[in-house]
Amino acid sequence: MKVALQLDNTQLTVSGDLDRNSLKQDGWQMLSNSQQNGLIKAGRVEILFQQIEHVDSAGLAWVLNWIKDASAKGVTPTLSKVPSKLIQLAKLSSVAELLPIQDD
Repeated sequence: MKVALQLDNTQLTVSGDLDRNSLKQDGWQMLSNSQQNGLIKAGRVEILFQQIEHVDSAGLAWVLNWIKDASAKGVTPTLSKVPSKLIQLAKLSSVAELLPIQDD
């Protein structure tokens, strides 16, 4: 299933699969210019992952790149409802400390 983003103010819901088959574009670039500008103005975004069906190492790389891109624009990201598989992959890759996970 293709990955989809739904932005509501500063809450970004990610749905579908975060894997090498579905990720064709960086997350930040999936947003329109007006959505990007709105997040830059707000200075923060909460990324919700409760609707993720599958994740692999490409999905982890996508999330890390999203964090990097948002931070470079002055947007502080937090991650919520993170799938355990994504956390496991991050720990195995020694990058778990880079994930700004918010306690649910």
